[in-house]
Amino acid sequence: MAVDAAQLKELTATYGGFADDELETLAATMGDLTETAQQALTAEFARRHLTLPAAQVAKEQVEAVEAETALHGFAANAPEDCIFEFTDMEDALLAQSVLSSAGIQSVVPTSEIGAIDTPRLIVGPADAQSAELILSRPNALGTVSAEDALFPESVCPACGAVDPLLESVEPTNLWRCEACDHTWQDADLA
Repeated sequence: MAVDAAQLKELTATYGGFADDELETLAATMGDLTETAQQALTAEFARRHLTLPAAQVAKEQVEAVEAETALHGFAANAPEDCIFEFTDMEDALLAQSVLSSAGIQSVVPTSEIGAIDTPRLIVGPADAQSAELILSRPNALGTVSAEDALFPESVCPACGAVDPLLESVEPTNLWRCEACDHTWQDADLA
């Protein structure tokens, strides 16, 4: 398709009057524009020394794939502090999702034949400490033990501090917060 020179000149002038954020919004729909409009928009981005959002997204995707590929290569000989073991594959994948939402890239390697002895999650050395902190938090993976369900952690209703002191148990639990010195009593279960 031939580019219409008059239309290109008109669109170049129009896009020249757009603010940067307006150009970026328009670039998000680049595929819907005519070839002439795409050429004018690309030229305006170049004139302003801006990166087309689609090019930036593509660059970030390439970088993510390269980082994951490097992490897969690293996984075979990863040091112990970069490896997290789980009881089942579902927990390993859930942990991977939790770390991903925190911006930490990880891999859950599988063997060539599909058999996994112990599901593992591996992170890079730079992320090992952060991953350890995130995954060691109680209920980081959204699981509640039977004991936690029966005896939920006490929290101060005044300041939100956890693990207050149990002052007495008769007739019901009497608590005192060490952080703010607030006292309260559990509701009577009868």
